[in-house]
Amino acid sequence: MPPSTDAPQCAFGGARPFASADEAWFWFMRALKAQRRGSWNPLSVEAVARPCEPDDVLRCLDQLYRRRQLTREDVLFLRLWGENQVAPDPQIYPSAARVWRELMVLLTWPLQRAGVVSTWHHQPAAVSA
Repeated sequence: MPPSTDAPQCAFGGARPFASADEAWFWFMRALKAQRRGSWNPLSVEAVARPCEPDDVLRCLDQLYRRRQLTREDVLFLRLWGENQVAPDPQIYPSAARVWRELMVLLTWPLQRAGVVSTWHHQPAAVSA
């Protein structure tokens, strides 16, 4: 039996959740672009089956916006970097990188609750000197 979440029914049929909110966001933006072209097919965005549709990510974003945890400017910021498919480089854009990280932290919980992002995070092994 699948864990108790708000995840769509297809979330547990062998689909692999995203490892992070960043990964889910970039996938969402690629999917939107494919939908605009009229070529939306989950496998046209990537070869791995995912536990959601783009609307599931949009719903999480909308919930945060309606709760006033995200502003219009935050959403435009996410869209800009999402369309570029890259997070702001902290060496070049330190303040934008800080905002990006804060927004990804904010998005993580709703995406995990929806089953879009994995709740298990791999911790890299410590490097021995």
